[in-house]
Amino acid sequence: MPDLKDLWRLVQVMNEIKACRFTVIMLVALITGLAFAIEKALPGVAAIIQACR
Repeated sequence: MPDLKDLWRLVQVMNEIKACRFTVIMLVALITGLAFAIEKALPGVAAIIQACR
């Protein structure tokens, strides 16, 4: 029978891993969204730059 302290430590570690994974997933989603927005905006930006020249 494992000690309660050991079980509690395991639960805390699992929660930390979950939080870390969630943060990474959110960052990836944010970067993907930003890349998509930049990609969508690029033709307009290129047109503005060409118009200014």
